[in-house]
Amino acid sequence: MVQALNVGKNALIVNQSALSVVSNNIANMNTVGYSKQRVNLEALVSSTPAYNTYQQAESGFGVDIASISRYRNDFLDSYYRNVNSSKNYFDTISTKGLIVENIANEFNNTGLSTYLNDFFKAANNVSLHPTDQTAKTDFAQKASNIAVALNNISTQLESAKTTMVGDVNNISTIYSSEASAYVDKVNQLLSDIAKVNNTIVYQHSATIGTSAGLLDQRDVLLDQLSEYIPINVSQNENGSVNIFCGNVELIAGSKQVGELKINIGDESNPIRVSFENKDGYIYSTDMREQFGQGGKLSALLTLGSDSESELSINNILKNLDKLAYQLAKEVNDIQLKTEAGPPMMTSACYNSTTGLLEQALDKLFVTSDGSDIVTAKNICLNPEIAANSQKIATAYVEIDEEGNIVNPDEIGNNKIAQAFVDLREKSIIALNGLTLDNFNTTITTDFGSKLNTANINLETQENVFSATNEKRESEMGVNIEEELMDLIKYQRAYEASARVFSAANDVLQILVNLAK
Repeated sequence: MVQALNVGKNALIVNQSALSVVSNNIANMNTVGYSKQRVNLEALVSSTPAYNTYQQAESGFGVDIASISRYRNDFLDSYYRNVNSSKNYFDTISTKGLIVENIANEFNNTGLSTYLNDFFKAANNVSLHPTDQTAKTDFAQKASNIAVALNNISTQLESAKTTMVGDVNNISTIYSSEASAYVDKVNQLLSDIAKVNNTIVYQHSATIGTSAGLLDQRDVLLDQLSEYIPINVSQNENGSVNIFCGNVELIAGSKQVGELKINIGDESNPIRVSFENKDGYIYSTDMREQFGQGGKLSALLTLGSDSESELSINNILKNLDKLAYQLAKEVNDIQLKTEAGPPMMTSACYNSTTGLLEQALDKLFVTSDGSDIVTAKNICLNPEIAANSQKIATAYVEIDEEGNIVNPDEIGNNKIAQAFVDLREKSIIALNGLTLDNFNTTITTDFGSKLNTANINLETQENVFSATNEKRESEMGVNIEEELMDLIKYQRAYEASARVFSAANDVLQILVNLAK
């Protein structure tokens, strides 16, 4: 009876523990990163030989907990994190790309292409009416509209870029940028993972094993880390993990090898991210190659770079600057056109006060900051032209050796005005042999193509991520129906064990009373 009493008592303890595990599963069914657990039971048997049937009947010692399984698939976890990095990379590219698209505003009726079209229409009107002050005022306004549009687009793109990766000309913006915040987040996650690793190593050596909750905590941190940078994880015998980004080791067991550092770059790449330890030893001077197309941080660095193959704000800005420079150069060359001759020729504008032509002396486009190089940010209509649009050249005339116009009353001469019109169809070598219109179109087309590619990649990665996450959740996630079945099973087993214990106790009491 003592044997039966012990069997009943063990069964009560085991089933009570099993009920605790089921209860914990149910309590955490909505907890992010929680891995369901299962109690694995084994029979307790005696190793003593049984010499008769009575001894054989008492050879069983009941039940015990062999182990508690944590439902986790290392392969799925690794694949999930790889996909998670790729998804977050393309999601960031796509999201920020939409911001850039809205700034460029090239896909509706208020884009730069519209202003170019209006400019050449106004030029054609001046060509038809070279002495019409209203036509020239409109032409000047349309030229100003192009400059303002380029200014706005450039300023807004630079602002977006500064928000993402900072500006090398303003160091404080580097450290207040989104990329810098992501670097801080990565370093914090690495520190947290190293701390959890330390605790896991201690538990692994001092107890029967690591608590499932601690392992879940580390896996959640690893999942979060994979949002920002791509990682590879390897297990150690002591329960800790090693973490790599490419071929750079970030965490070695319970030791954090180093941390990401922000380094000031240049206009093309404002931020360079290195990986180094606290003593200043540099394991990698530039982690871009290690990041590849993985994680939010890499996406920001790509957007802020001058990448030719991927969506890049710098690349758009460089092309806009090229467009602005060539627009100003071509227009100013026409406005101030001269030939040594013979005969000597020069551009001329109509003076409505005298009714005669006079030599054009003012550029149409200048820089707002006084610099020699025209960019999208500083291009502007010459204030002299803005104040007096009569200074716009319309004619191309002969001059004598003293520089006087030979036929100043040739007011119907529209050769310069027509040159403005013809500029629309001119292939410009510096613009890859394209016209101003076509080069502007290539900027938007290239941007749209890269954004579309990013969106397609995002959709693909989201589908893979969804399927992987669903598979992973089916293995590690809590199924309420399974838990309720286990709850009933262990409840019934507990009740039955209580009856066994009670019956054995009653019989033992009777035996004790008989012995009195």
